[in-house]
Amino acid sequence: MPPAPTPPPSSAPASAGSAGSSGATAKGAKPSPQASGNTGGPSKLQEESLEETAAQSASNQDEEDEGKKQNTSCLFCCATIVVLNLGFFIFVFSLMGYFSGSGFGLGWITEPKSSNSTSSGQVNCANLKMPGLTAERYAWVKDAAAKYLNGNEAALIAVIQHESGWRADAQNPNSSAAGLGQFITSTARSSSYPMFNGGTAAGIQWTKGTLYDKPYGHPDDARYDAKRSIYAAAKLLGWSMESQHGDVGLAYIEHYHGYCKKNTTQCAKQKNEAINGAKDVVAIYDKIRNNGCKITGVTSSSTPVSGPVTPGSGPCCGLQKINEQYIYYRSSLSTGYLMPQAADALYKASKAYFEKTGKKLPLTNIYRSYKQQKEMWDACHYSNGKSKPCPYKSPAAPGSSPHQAGLAVDVNMKGAICSGCDPSKCPLYQTLIQVMHDNGWEPQDKRLCQTESHHFNYRPCLSKYGSSSAAIPAASGQKCKK
Repeated sequence: MPPAPTPPPSSAPASAGSAGSSGATAKGAKPSPQASGNTGGPSKLQEESLEETAAQSASNQDEEDEGKKQNTSCLFCCATIVVLNLGFFIFVFSLMGYFSGSGFGLGWITEPKSSNSTSSGQVNCANLKMPGLTAERYAWVKDAAAKYLNGNEAALIAVIQHESGWRADAQNPNSSAAGLGQFITSTARSSSYPMFNGGTAAGIQWTKGTLYDKPYGHPDDARYDAKRSIYAAAKLLGWSMESQHGDVGLAYIEHYHGYCKKNTTQCAKQKNEAINGAKDVVAIYDKIRNNGCKITGVTSSSTPVSGPVTPGSGPCCGLQKINEQYIYYRSSLSTGYLMPQAADALYKASKAYFEKTGKKLPLTNIYRSYKQQKEMWDACHYSNGKSKPCPYKSPAAPGSSPHQAGLAVDVNMKGAICSGCDPSKCPLYQTLIQVMHDNGWEPQDKRLCQTESHHFNYRPCLSKYGSSSAAIPAASGQKCKK
């Protein structure tokens, strides 16, 4: 199929998470010693210290009684044997905990306590072992997925589970990959990731973090910050999912693991690792998608995990979930997100429409991702991979639709507003035009039954940017205007 006329944004994230450069995932990753605590048995140094202490104690026994001396020696030997056996069993169970991981993916049985952890609630996703996925982190996942993944939180959870087992301090011993998303240093330092380097992204103002060439032993590395890593992973995965038409397995191979394509033994090994990793990610993804995630143990002071998405740094920046109280909305081609000011204006318009008519505002399309816009474009212009004349009014090319900016909605005109084309015989249409106009929404064409009469743009924000193309980056928190 010929490529779409407008490619993904040129500011697409750099193309490597854990192993785009290293060729290895986080299997065998070692937690940062500052955060991991004691997860194994006594060390050799500890055992030697125990032996020295016991020996010193034995040497201080009463040497005048030969029988007591022999008894003490025997007791010392027995104690040493017990300590060594205990240490051995603790060490074995520790290894079992490490290698058993989390059923799918990686991870210790319990996550080391750190500043990135929270006890305010736990999340159960398809009964997979994810001790590091707390209610607080799940709130970040939902928001990041809404901003970068069209709400596909299952894909983000699956990739992080495979990459790090939801251990914020995970470190790949074979590369500089670190944190929940296993970003290597060169990728993390890219300007595509304000989450690590400072700036605005996903409607959040990020402070500049510290990124070490070799993060192991540096718990202050920005990649060990759970929130930063979650949003950065969502951005990378979102761009990868779009380029791979929504296939999470191929997205993982392309921009997380990667592999060289030369005919060498090393490349063949990397390819097999990438394919096996993708299979694991897909297996986790399918489980979560089919069973969902449930939150337990959330207290009143916990971070909320539902409700509106966090708005951007301005009224025309970022996206948030619309309030559907007075809206009837069903669509497989879009999702219910708009820029904050547009979402508020739509709520007011829908409430006014309901108060005047007793009916909810019927919508068919709201926010569309690049992938969704491209699918609509391809369906119109191509058939079986070959170009064809579009049989109807062509949708906007990918990268130029106000739907991608979160500044447009489509109303179900013929199905719920008016069955004819005479405005004087359609009081619902007159009411619709009025309440939408009063709140900043204008139809593309006011003539009823025209191709774009169902399409409404939110003018205050769209006028601020001058064009849909200029407004689209602002929907993801980039290049926003106040």
